[in-house]
Amino acid sequence: MARTDTALQRQELVEQKLSLMTDEIASIHPVDASVARRAMQMITIMSRRELAGCTLRSIALAGFGVVKLGLMPDPQLGQAYIIPFREKGVLTAKLIVGYKGYLELARRGGMGAIRINPVWANDTFEYADGWPVVLRHVPYWMAKKDSRGEMVAAYLVAHVAGHPEPIISVRSVNELDEAKKHSRSARKGSGPWIEFPNQMRLKTLIRQSHAMLPCSSDPSFSLAMELDRRGDTEGEDQEGALRDIPGARVLEVEPLDEPLAPEPEPKEGPPPEADPKGLDL
Repeated sequence: MARTDTALQRQELVEQKLSLMTDEIASIHPVDASVARRAMQMITIMSRRELAGCTLRSIALAGFGVVKLGLMPDPQLGQAYIIPFREKGVLTAKLIVGYKGYLELARRGGMGAIRINPVWANDTFEYADGWPVVLRHVPYWMAKKDSRGEMVAAYLVAHVAGHPEPIISVRSVNELDEAKKHSRSARKGSGPWIEFPNQMRLKTLIRQSHAMLPCSSDPSFSLAMELDRRGDTEGEDQEGALRDIPGARVLEVEPLDEPLAPEPEPKEGPPPEADPKGLDL
């Protein structure tokens, strides 16, 4: 049987099994099961394209995780991404939480209001720790400057009921870029830290500031932190963060992880094999 026919049969089986799992996975959504079904439909579509060739188990794990967090894996929303990683020669789907996903979880976790902003080189920015904290940010365009320049810092402001002052967290770009050293994709010269460094800096600010926020003890926020860590750490399985969650029995799926049947050897050498690429923020 040709490789293409085998791949099509495998894809049909993946979609059938994801469809059968959708209702059970949707039942764990913290807000709305219909939203969970839309998320799973998006993941099924992704299994035909950017996740084609990933193991069924890893796709199911990523879908279970994103539904449990109540986020949507839509790149336009920037809440969560499901990215193919190659681990020991096997394509594995991993859930990566975007900075907008963390903001959504923080709001759900009891934050009255929270926002995060970058600071550019041509902005007017003043920050002084103390009581009260001094924070003044005038964007470059209000100062009638033509360009924003490079990103030099980022800050988070959160208003919490019962607190007389807002929670403020400020980090320089150098402090934020320390996280880049721990990213497996960045060490290989690819991935979000290379393609979308500013978005990754905003996400890192939230992760570094989470202990200051009341939502840090929220189970969903903690789960997102752990899934995100495992997602960008080579050899780490996200299943370990999910297996004790009620409803996780749906993940006990029959594997479709066997390699595709090999094609007959071509006479002039094997065709080039493309390594898939994803956008993980």
